[in-house]
Amino acid sequence: QSVEAMAIQGLVAAAAVDPSGLPEGLVTAPLLLEVAFQAAGLHWMLLHNRMALPASMEALSLVRTPAEGASLEVTARLRGEGDGRIYDIDVEDEIGTVLKVRGFQLSELGTLPKGSGFELTPEGWPSVGEATAAEAEAEDSERFSARGTLRRRQDRLAGQRAACRAVGAIHPGRFSVLRDALGAPVVRSAGAAGADVSVSDVSVSISHRGGAGLAVAVQGARVGVDMEGVEARDPAFVRDWFGPGEGWAGDGDPASISAGWAIKEAVLKAMGIGMRISPREIAVQTLRPPKVELHGEAAARLKEIGGSLGVIWGPWRGNVVALARIR
Repeated sequence: QSVEAMAIQGLVAAAAVDPSGLPEGLVTAPLLLEVAFQAAGLHWMLLHNRMALPASMEALSLVRTPAEGASLEVTARLRGEGDGRIYDIDVEDEIGTVLKVRGFQLSELGTLPKGSGFELTPEGWPSVGEATAAEAEAEDSERFSARGTLRRRQDRLAGQRAACRAVGAIHPGRFSVLRDALGAPVVRSAGAAGADVSVSDVSVSISHRGGAGLAVAVQGARVGVDMEGVEARDPAFVRDWFGPGEGWAGDGDPASISAGWAIKEAVLKAMGIGMRISPREIAVQTLRPPKVELHGEAAARLKEIGGSLGVIWGPWRGNVVALARIR
């Protein structure tokens, strides 16, 4: 139906299937498989302007059959950091996962015919990095092991490694992901004289939880990402951080509250101000689709930065993740 989010490493798409024309009693779910295959193939065409067809897969798991006409979300992720054509794909409905495809490999057919390619190009796409603390570089382990509990150190290490992966996909050459005076991640590289210089056109944001790190980097824009666990929050939390323009929060649904909070955090990160202003000034009016209205200092900050604010969110490995971009 539509592509909801696009990155160099994959995409998230909205889909639906109509099984009315299929015979009953099928062991497989051919339309669900087709949704998964098309998501991966579309991402490959957008990324490389080349056609490709299914070649093989390592594993397939049909968890359950979704309700007829259910809204589906398809996530196709390129495996690894190279130019391989192997995807891991998840199809979910409002309840959870319905289909998992692992190690789905494409076979290229060649460049798309002239005039039939997509106008969208990978330039300016966000780059996503994932990592765990165990994958951190030795230099990072030394830098981030000086303070905090073991859990906090592992989270920071995972976030740092994820940030390096995200930046590395869009910024050639050597670079470092450091922290500015306020603790926000910044990208720096070696200048002509060997001194560190800021890579001003690359923005990176980091989130981490439970020893897993997630980072998003983008060129020519400001970006913020936040990952939250789906968990019940104290009613006082909702009263403190959600305002009258966010009536949906009054229901106290854990998934909705977590998503709303992730959106607020992501917007604050994209604006480079973190929790120095009240999250209540970022009013999440609706979640689907996400609609955000800024007030007070938040509105003033966006005006100072310039550009327009865009927000998306969705499930991610048992959590919810929100992404904000100002461009």
